[in-house]
Amino acid sequence: MKNSPQILNPKIMRDLIGNDPGLIAQFKQDFVAQARTSLRELATHYNNREFAGLKQKAHFLKTSAKAIGAEEVADKLQHLEYAALGEDMPQCKQLIIQLKNALQSLIEVINS
Repeated sequence: MKNSPQILNPKIMRDLIGNDPGLIAQFKQDFVAQARTSLRELATHYNNREFAGLKQKAHFLKTSAKAIGAEEVADKLQHLEYAALGEDMPQCKQLIIQLKNALQSLIEVINS
């Protein structure tokens, strides 16, 4: 059985860039800024029924989420990619809402 994704898995970033607290903090803050912008863009793509753009933006942000260890966010983005590929409006809407909540949880963990 696969473990549930973590809000933030610190081991992933340490393995990627080493144990540099300043650099790790910068990567996290950069991701938060990118995620906030991307969430707005995802909502715009959804509202305009631009499934290709929705899938592309979800994929792009998923790569960054995985790099910092934001497993829950990456998981939501993966599902959003699939829903966009299937042009499933109700599922896309639900996943964008879940993504927003997952991002808020991630930001709280980063800022704590």
